[in-house]
Amino acid sequence: MAEGNALYHLTLARVREAVREPGVLFWVFGFPILLSVGLGLAFRGRGPEPVVVGLLDGPGAAFVERALGKAGIKVERVDEASARKDLRAKCNFGRRAPHRRRAGWARLP
Repeated sequence: MAEGNALYHLTLARVREAVREPGVLFWVFGFPILLSVGLGLAFRGRGPEPVVVGLLDGPGAAFVERALGKAGIKVERVDEASARKDLRAKCNFGRRAPHRRRAGWARLP
């Protein structure tokens, strides 16, 4: 049944070709393992950085704050003006970007 299957023969040829080349086996299997072990040893001393989320006051904010707190996420209450200012500063809003419909530039909101 497998004798006439072209995919079977192609896969078999590729596997035989890879086994004949020891360098291929190293780069496919050995190098990723060595790299992950090396990076694991290099960065084992520090844990993940805490995730901080800004939360606006509103209906359901207390529920969201409790849910995020249970998930290990630090929640900071912020007012709308400072949230907009931080978002604009960190996300590069307000920069000039090309307009899609016509040539030229349009100001982002």
